[in-house]
Amino acid sequence: LKNAGFTNIHIYDKKHEMLKLLDDIMKRMFAAELLQGLGKIDLHNSNSNIDLNKIKNIIKEVKHCVNSNTISYVLIVGDK
Repeated sequence: LKNAGFTNIHIYDKKHEMLKLLDDIMKRMFAAELLQGLGKIDLHNSNSNIDLNKIKNIIKEVKHCVNSNTISYVLIVGDK
């Protein structure tokens, strides 16, 4: 960034925001499972074939990667 002319560069760790987003998605997945169980929505019709378990497993894997610092989420700000 300095080579691009930026100064006063600050990097803010936003890991907790990423974890909050993943938790929010998991809550919505739970709601979708409840609605599916009650017969209010059909996730396996001709227009869609949504595998909630697969999505939940992917979210768990991403959460593990964030917690183990394999991936992260940051905000970078600077002056130009």
